[in-house]
Formats: sequence, C-alpha cells, structure tokens
Amino acid sequence: MLGVELDWPTIGVTKKRLFGRVDISALSPGASRPVIHDGETLGVALLGKTGTARPLYVSPGHRVNVDSAADVVARLLAGRRLPVPIYWADRLSRAAARGGVWGSGDRYARGLVCEAASGPTTPGGSFRDHR
Repeated sequence: MLGVELDWPTIGVTKKRLFGRVDISALSPGASRPVIHDGETLGVALLGKTGTARPLYVSPGHRVNVDSAADVVARLLAGRRLPVPIYWADRLSRAAARGGVWGSGDRYARGLVCEAASGPTTPGGSFRDHR
C-alpha cells in the first residue's frame, strides 16, 4: 500500500511461496522459474548462489514488472540468501528485540549498525571489528 500511496516502485520478497505453482526441482544457483496461476506469471522463484536449495519468491509490486523485480533482487543478494536491505532489517530488528541497538550499550548491536553503515565488503566491515 505504501508504494501505491507514495507512487514508489515496490517489490515483494518472501522465503515461502504464498500463491501459484512453480517447479523448483533441479533449479540451479542464480536461476529463476516463473510462479504461475491460471496461466499468468505472478512472480519468480529465485535461487541464490549461496549453496542453499531454498529459493526466494519474488513478485512485482507497484510500478515494477516481474523481470525487473527478479533482476533487482538478484543484484541485491550479494552472496547472501536474502537481499541486503532485508538481511540488515532482519539482523537489526532481532538485535532490537534482544533489547539492543539504540542507546542500550549493546556492543553487538552497535557493531551491527556499524557494519550495516559501512557495508560488509569494506575493510573492517565486520561487526567483530567494531566492538
């Protein structure tokens, strides 16, 4: 809804297929297959290159088509199972749920914030380096 209200492009990503049918057998790393319902392509099952056999399910939202949505998500995987923004949102929300992140003195959570800001591929980008 927010994408429609603000007229921003949006993409849906989930770890589980919510609707439609797709054959994920023998899906190779980096490949995708369409998720179909009543002959219409709703999205894709996208298998990252992390070694997992569990694909992500990508669907277009507002102002985005299926191919563009799959391309954006594939580019944001950066060697992880989840796209980078979702990966960091998940890690930081879990740290917050443990009582950390903002002003609590949680050194682990502060390290996550530093790593998220600097990026995991920059020198010293690991949270272990920021303790």
